Amino acid sequence: MNKLIKTLYYTLMLITVNMQMGYAQTGKSDNKKLAIGDAIPNISITNFLEQPNDEFYIEPNSDKLLLIDFFTTYCATCIASFPKLNNLKTEFDGKIDVLMVSPEKRDRLSSFMGNNNYTKGNKLPVVVQDTLLSNYFPFKSVPHIAWIYRGKLIAVTGADMVNKENLSHVLGNGSVASWPLKDDYYEINSMAVNTTGVYSSVSGYVNGIPLSYHVDTVAARYVTNRMVNVPIIQAYLYAYSKMRQLPFMKDDRIILAVKDKNRFVNSIDQPNSLWMQDNAITYESVLPIDWAIEERMQSIIKDLNNKLRVNIYLTKQEKIVWIIKDGKTRKNYVESSNGQPVDIMATLLDIADRSIPPIINEAKTKRKVNIKFDKDFGTLRNSFQAEGLDLRQEKRLIDVLVIED
Repeated sequence: MNKLIKTLYYTLMLITVNMQMGYAQTGKSDNKKLAIGDAIPNISITNFLEQPNDEFYIEPNSDKLLLIDFFTTYCATCIASFPKLNNLKTEFDGKIDVLMVSPEKRDRLSSFMGNNNYTKGNKLPVVVQDTLLSNYFPFKSVPHIAWIYRGKLIAVTGADMVNKENLSHVLGNGSVASWPLKDDYYEINSMAVNTTGVYSSVSGYVNGIPLSYHVDTVAARYVTNRMVNVPIIQAYLYAYSKMRQLPFMKDDRIILAVKDKNRFVNSIDQPNSLWMQDNAITYESVLPIDWAIEERMQSIIKDLNNKLRVNIYLTKQEKIVWIIKDGKTRKNYVESSNGQPVDIMATLLDIADRSIPPIINEAKTKRKVNIKFDKDFGTLRNSFQAEGLDLRQEKRLIDVLVIED
């Protein structure tokens, strides 16, 4: 489970390198929005997946901790959390309630949850076609979890904060004031004091704001580049990606020549929200609009190196890679009807397991293939050969990001 969640997390990091994080517009913000510390009003919840006529009330004086977990079937991280949440509900029997909430239609959810391996055994109540709760706890991205205890909203977080330790902490009346919060509607103002000239600033994590990238024009003379709550490595990859296309920067492509690795990657396996709170940065630069984008990005990289007191740069090193090539197609070969084009399949395999060598696609065929992932080279090669392709292991000069103190 942890491995899958980590893979999904790093995949999301890859996507945000090239664009501002996109959010599914599944929640709405209006005047019903509750703030941390607000008392929960009388809310009657109905429209459950299995018992549509049931009614659930949030009890203001209850000693139970209630987690309202907003999800969609399109969110892999959300779906992967179902077994964990079911297990926690059992372990904390009588002390917590977990309410799963989705905006999707009943037919869609019923079909999906009955066939998905993560949700088949689900025993948690599921609210369908929600329009009520998302107004009290609005969001733009899922998973999105509202923590309610003794009639008050005490926290709003991502899924990684839901674990045994944090549940026990809350039930033991521990403070959550320092927790990293999730507020998809938080708007950060410019950090620049002087927007009439060249300027830059770097600071730490800003609580409540989702990871994001922004580019704005200032007085038609300057361009502001802003990165909010971004891991240091991703800040550099974002800048480099604006100058050239980057491959998936998996572990073999990141060279950590530093004393404190946890500053750059979550090396102690803590919830990513907590790691981000300690190690993510917020950066803003104001540069002349007539500079070429490469000139601006190079300036940002140099500026980050100076301000963070590091030396981070993109270079090439010789590494073992797995290369997809065209092979021999057997006479009775039939193209897979439910497969993926080779280039997409190569990317999916590269992302599937960060421990395998980088995968490079040099096949010219455009046909769809159905490859079963396996981290064993020989087994994976057999799968490619069955599709008229080949997989080879070689040493190549590839892009790597070097991080030095």
